[in-house]
Amino acid sequence: MDIRLIIIAILCLGIGFVIGLLTQAGRADRGEEAAALTTPPGILPAAPPPVPSLPPAPAVAAPADISKQGKSGPAAPVSLVEQVNDILKETSRPAELANVYIKLEETAEGVRFWVGNTPYSGLEQVPAAAREFIRTAVRAWGGN
Repeated sequence: MDIRLIIIAILCLGIGFVIGLLTQAGRADRGEEAAALTTPPGILPAAPPPVPSLPPAPAVAAPADISKQGKSGPAAPVSLVEQVNDILKETSRPAELANVYIKLEETAEGVRFWVGNTPYSGLEQVPAAAREFIRTAVRAWGGN
């Protein structure tokens, strides 16, 4: 064999050996390799100390609606439609509407009136008995 190939092979082995030593020295500095070298084979290294647990947080009740408590303070703004819906729920209904679902809904196009399972886009389209019941709720909202 050529002497130059043997010298190149020895140099490559030497460089690889030195790189391996440097890599192990870097790991030992970080403590990774040191822990593995001091632990006998088959035994896991000691677990880190446990983190102290915090006591459980005290239970906090959900904030109640200020407007229902009667306390002064800023109440969340309620839309006209929501207020009329509340009046519709609280008002006694005529006999023909006793079991009929009636609700107002805000949409991008305006107000949608639900009577039973049928939506109406205008109050004029709503059947007469339901229309009059909704008008009564709106009058009650306005105080007239």
